[in-house]
Amino acid sequence: MDKGQRYLRWLSYTAIIAIFGAVMLATLGKAVWVVLENVN
Repeated sequence: MDKGQRYLRWLSYTAIIAIFGAVMLATLGKAVWVVLENVN
Protein backbone atom coordinates (compact mmCIF):
# COMPACT_ATOMS: atom_id res chain seq x y z
CA MET A 1 0.00 0.00 0.00
CA ASP A 2 2.75 2.42 0.96
CA LYS A 3 4.72 1.55 -2.16
CA GLY A 4 1.65 2.17 -4.34
CA GLN A 5 0.97 5.55 -2.73
CA ARG A 6 4.60 6.55 -3.18
CA TYR A 7 4.40 5.55 -6.86
CA LEU A 8 1.20 7.53 -7.37
CA ARG A 9 2.71 10.59 -5.68
CA TRP A 10 5.84 10.31 -7.85
CA LEU A 11 3.63 9.91 -10.93
CA SER A 12 1.59 13.03 -10.07
CA TYR A 13 4.74 15.06 -9.39
CA THR A 14 6.21 13.92 -12.71
CA ALA A 15 3.00 14.85 -14.53
CA ILE A 16 2.92 18.31 -12.94
CA ILE A 17 6.58 18.93 -13.78
CA ALA A 18 6.05 17.68 -17.35
CA ILE A 19 3.02 19.96 -17.87
CA PHE A 20 4.82 22.94 -16.30
CA GLY A 21 7.87 22.27 -18.48
CA ALA A 22 5.75 22.01 -21.61
CA VAL A 23 3.99 25.30 -20.84
CA MET A 24 7.30 27.03 -20.14
CA LEU A 25 8.78 25.64 -23.36
CA ALA A 26 5.75 26.76 -25.38
CA THR A 27 5.87 30.26 -23.86
CA LEU A 28 9.61 30.51 -24.48
CA GLY A 29 9.19 29.27 -28.05
CA LYS A 30 6.44 31.79 -28.75
CA ALA A 31 8.54 34.62 -27.28
CA VAL A 32 11.52 33.63 -29.45
CA TRP A 33 9.21 33.40 -32.50
CA VAL A 34 7.85 36.92 -31.86
CA VAL A 35 11.37 38.32 -31.39
CA LEU A 36 12.57 36.69 -34.62
CA GLU A 37 9.55 38.03 -36.52
CA ASN A 38 10.24 41.54 -35.18
CA VAL A 39 13.92 41.29 -36.17
CA ASN A 40 12.99 40.26 -39.71
